[in-house]
Amino acid sequence: TAAFKVALATEPTAAVTVAVSSDDGGECRVSKAGDSGPAVSTTLTFAANAWDTAQEVTVTGVDDDVDDGDQDCVITADASSNGDASYNSNTLVPSRTVAVRNSDNDTAALTVSKTTVSTDEDGGTDSFTVALASEPTATVTVAIASSDTDEARVSPASIKFGAAADQANNIVRWDATQTVTVTGVDDDVDDDDKSYAITVSSTSSDTNYSGLSKTVSGTSVDDEAAPTVTLSLSRSEIKEAAGAQASERQATVTARLSHATKEATTVTVSAAAGANAAADDFALSANKTLTIDAGDTTSTGTAVTITAVDDRVDSLVATDDQGNGITAKLVTVSGSVSGGNGASAPSSATLRITENDLRGLVFTPALPAAASNPRCRRQGNCPVPVYRTVNESGNGNTATFQVKLATQPTAAVTVAVSSQDESEGLVSKSG
Repeated sequence: TAAFKVALATEPTAAVTVAVSSDDGGECRVSKAGDSGPAVSTTLTFAANAWDTAQEVTVTGVDDDVDDGDQDCVITADASSNGDASYNSNTLVPSRTVAVRNSDNDTAALTVSKTTVSTDEDGGTDSFTVALASEPTATVTVAIASSDTDEARVSPASIKFGAAADQANNIVRWDATQTVTVTGVDDDVDDDDKSYAITVSSTSSDTNYSGLSKTVSGTSVDDEAAPTVTLSLSRSEIKEAAGAQASERQATVTARLSHATKEATTVTVSAAAGANAAADDFALSANKTLTIDAGDTTSTGTAVTITAVDDRVDSLVATDDQGNGITAKLVTVSGSVSGGNGASAPSSATLRITENDLRGLVFTPALPAAASNPRCRRQGNCPVPVYRTVNESGNGNTATFQVKLATQPTAAVTVAVSSQDESEGLVSKSG
């Protein structure tokens, strides 16, 4: 409020009425002591015997909800009298005016209830409210958008505010708070928690509400645990034989992630001799590194391979319960991991190498089939078929054969050759 006082300049011959009025009742109103409240106009009455006693006029600013800036209004005091003609004429007593400025207390702005929100990838939501800080002079359209719709999405995408609600046109009153829901979006990538921004912006023909903007910061909580790495082999068994096809002698190692990550994963492959195997039974390729690119789950690029080495040595000495030689060596394939958002090291894989070298004696000429059967040879119970024929005397009383080892030994081997019946035949070697 503001106040000023009014009095008459000269003594009247009769009571004088002064009408006080505002030229803009929407901004300024006037009142005097005893009035029920501010109004567009009021009157002051001066008695002839109290003409010089000043009376106070109070000017009250009228509050509105519009950001319309400071407004000026003019208060006019106009005297009139029924008994004193000199106070009836504006020529003799002109009206007096007072300029008053009504300071605006409204600011056009977007109001949001939060500055941060948090969502998670399993569909978790958060929300905030939006409204206008002051009454607009035209419809205001507020757009709401997420900076990363792969992490969070918003609903609704826009809201219309007006001076009054208009259901037919989906317009809500300017100060009616509206809820915006933010929903997390799931993905299959271990990409850690990610940040995004929700932008709240306005357009309107009301220039005070054109181009306003607010930002709500958001965090998407990742729901993927650290991935696991698995090693797989193109073949579970490779052959030692030199005559085998290349593809049969070699296995390719592949690394796979349980789910994609935001960073590349490097797996360094190693191979160790397992049961029945030695380090020189196989060869690991010069390249030992597998790479899984960010966003992928399977290794690509240069292959890592394991190749069987043919050594001509029967390195397997064990037999099964049937007396058959165990003909496979085992290789343990492992890997160490870096990157991959903390991916864990893989479980090892097992590769079998088929042994093609079976120890034994090779006879020339060859032994009959029954005597050359590996099983009976190992058990030492092969039947003895007729191999060579000799005469007791004269021509043909000797026969020869040659013996060698079937596989390379790891130490000197002595072969004892004897006759089952020395009364019928004796054996000797050259030299």
